[in-house]
Amino acid sequence: MYTSLVKMGLQCGCKGAMLQVISGIDIALWDILGKVKNQPICKLISNNPKQKLRLYATGLSASDPVGHARSLVSEGYDTLKLRIGFDPEKDVELVKSVRKAVGKDVRLIADANMAWDYKKALEIARRLEKYELFWLEEPIICDDLDGMSRLAAELETWIDAGENVYGLAEFERMINKRAADVLMPDVSKTGGITEGIKIANLINSNGLPFSPHFYGSEVGFVTTLHFVAATEGCLIVQRDISDVPLFKDMLKEPVKIDDGYAEVPKAPGLGIELNWERLEIYRKS
Repeated sequence: MYTSLVKMGLQCGCKGAMLQVISGIDIALWDILGKVKNQPICKLISNNPKQKLRLYATGLSASDPVGHARSLVSEGYDTLKLRIGFDPEKDVELVKSVRKAVGKDVRLIADANMAWDYKKALEIARRLEKYELFWLEEPIICDDLDGMSRLAAELETWIDAGENVYGLAEFERMINKRAADVLMPDVSKTGGITEGIKIANLINSNGLPFSPHFYGSEVGFVTTLHFVAATEGCLIVQRDISDVPLFKDMLKEPVKIDDGYAEVPKAPGLGIELNWERLEIYRKS
C-alpha cells in the first residue's frame, strides 16, 4: 500500500501530501497494534524504551519573547527555539536580547523557515555566531542541497533541516550531500513511525544526530515521544508551548511534563484518550 500511494502522489505532483496521508494511516495502525498486544508503541519497537525525554520549547510569545523565555527557563526548559527570518536587524536583536536574559547555560535555536538566499543566510549566520546557537534551522530553501551543504561546511554553527523532507530516499540524498549537521524527521509527515524508524537508523549509521520535528496536535506529539523513546540518536524533542486551547483540551489526560521532560505514555498503543466532548465543542464552533 505504501508504494502504491507514493506512486499516486508522484503522478499527481503531491508526494509530500500523500506521505502525510500515509503517516496518519501508519500511526493509526501502530496504535491499533499496541492495543491488540496490550503494549505501548515504544515497547513494540524496543525492549528497553526510554521513559522520559528532554524537551525544548518553541512558540515563544511574539509580544514579550524575553519575559516568556525567562518564564520557560524557570519551568525547567534549558533549550528554547526562536523564530527569525522576518527582518535581519530585528532577528539579530531578538537572539541577542534573549541570550542576555537567559544566560549562556541555556541553549538557543533559531529557525529561519527558509527565509533567505545563500548569501543572506551566510551573512546573518556569521552575525549570530557570537550568541552560540545550538543550531540554525532551515536558513535557505531546504531542497537546495548544494547551498545547504556549502553553509554547513562554512559555519561553526550547526545547520538543521528535515521537517520538509519526505521519505527515506530524500533523507539519504540530504545526508549524502552533507546538507545538514542535525536532521529533523517529522513522523507525521514523512511516512509515519515505520518510515521514521528506517530514517533514524539511516541517520545513526551515518554518525549524525537528529531532533524530530513536530508542530501541531497532541496526537502527533505523543507519536513523536514513542518514536524517540524506541530509537537512538535523538538530541532533544520539540515541544510547542503556544497558547492554543484546542491542544490543551484534546486529551482526557494531558501528557505529563515536568522540569523540561515529558513522560512517555505507558498505556497500550499511543497511550492517550481523546476528549471527544471537548472536541465536539470546537467542531461546532
